[in-house]
Amino acid sequence: MRIVLAYQSSVPIYEQIKEQIKTSILSGELAPDDPLPSIRQLARDLKVSVMTTTRAYGDLELEGFVH
Repeated sequence: MRIVLAYQSSVPIYEQIKEQIKTSILSGELAPDDPLPSIRQLARDLKVSVMTTTRAYGDLELEGFVH
């Protein structure tokens, strides 16, 4: 899974992360039960705050895409 962020976009970073993970799930790139990177690891990889990745993962969980 590759996440590309557009820092100049009006779309918040957490929303960009969430949508790209959701797209990977819906396209089958991420299979059921495939592990996602930890919140901290994803934050480090993307050079964003842990709160940003926490928000993205939380939204995905609320929408039923991850557990």
